[in-house]
Amino acid sequence: PGVCVTTAVYRDVCANVGLDFRRDWQHARRLPAGRREVALAEARARLAAFSWPAQWSVDLQEGIANVRTGPIPSWAIRSSATNEDTGDASGAGLYRTELGVGQGDIAEAVRRCWESLWEDRVLGYYPANSANESVPAMAVIIQPMVAARVSGVAFSRHPVTGCVDEVLINAVPGLAEPLVSGRMAPDEYVVRRGGSGRFEYVSQRRVTAKPYMMRLTPGGTVLDPLAAEEGLRPSLTDDEAVQLAALVQEIEKALGLPVDVEWAL
Repeated sequence: PGVCVTTAVYRDVCANVGLDFRRDWQHARRLPAGRREVALAEARARLAAFSWPAQWSVDLQEGIANVRTGPIPSWAIRSSATNEDTGDASGAGLYRTELGVGQGDIAEAVRRCWESLWEDRVLGYYPANSANESVPAMAVIIQPMVAARVSGVAFSRHPVTGCVDEVLINAVPGLAEPLVSGRMAPDEYVVRRGGSGRFEYVSQRRVTAKPYMMRLTPGGTVLDPLAAEEGLRPSLTDDEAVQLAALVQEIEKALGLPVDVEWAL
């Protein structure tokens, strides 16, 4: 469950603070590096000065209230730009996502996601790596945090070999942020399809040394060091990996295309 602050809201905000989100973004992309950062800093400063209208705050609180089914200690505020995960570019990690956000800080976290679209690393990435010249807009997803025991990313087809009979699972203890930000090497499981046509067994397993885990606390997220023995413990059992592979295949079948799926237990 969650709430989406749509791209229409982002466009309205840009207009409110005097940003032409298409023209100004394209103009900044064409500037040399030094001048570009000045222009981007000015755009971020304009967004930082935006004041939420009272009705928007009411709408946001109503949306959050509809998500709540009980006490929620904190929230994930996740950027979702329109130029992420296209056919010719990934964009993973370019934009801001905030974890463990208290309810009173959600609006400011949404603003910081908008600002992250106007970062030099974003404009520097797409001209070199994407044929897509469309100007991005930013939606923001608001979701309750999950106090994960283990989490990661699963690929419905092996992303290296392309094999349709293999699901690749990356897993780390706790929250997956250290994995998706590239700060931690995950445990890796390859689940193979058996004679029944179902994904039945783990054919390859690589367990890494994991120095810490990210854990959710009432005050937000913390990094807990892991003892050497604990850090070498597999994140998943084989049974859990097989069950996860089956779920990922259901998602591929429903969507009709290969998928990479963020998951948590």
